[in-house]
Amino acid sequence: MGYFTIPLAKLVGVTGKVIAADLQQQMLDGIQHRAIKAGVQERIQLHLTKADSIGINNPIDFCLPFWMVHEVPDRNHFLNEISSKLKPGGLMLIAEPRMQVSQADFNKTLEIAKNAGLSVVDRPGIFLSHSVLLKK
Repeated sequence: MGYFTIPLAKLVGVTGKVIAADLQQQMLDGIQHRAIKAGVQERIQLHLTKADSIGINNPIDFCLPFWMVHEVPDRNHFLNEISSKLKPGGLMLIAEPRMQVSQADFNKTLEIAKNAGLSVVDRPGIFLSHSVLLKK
């Protein structure tokens, strides 16, 4: 639902850009409505993904897959695609819900991310979440 999109758009300022990517057009429509209301719509690029690809071509500085990696059918492809789009030194913060994702499954996601060329920078504490900050 883009819970973090509006705050991120405010954080990047008038020269920054946030790409809100989702499989569902209705989620993007909701983000658009909230962005207009918050006055940050020009900072947000809405992007409808495909089931098998994010489909973003431009390099990115930061990626926030929050409570959703466990829903991706092919985590290997997903994390490799994101890694290929991150700029050198780019960061990705993965957070997964503890009530749905076991520690073992989160560790498997972390191994996939490492194999995709990402390294652990930090393990921030996020309420009710397994989390890791990764760097390319």
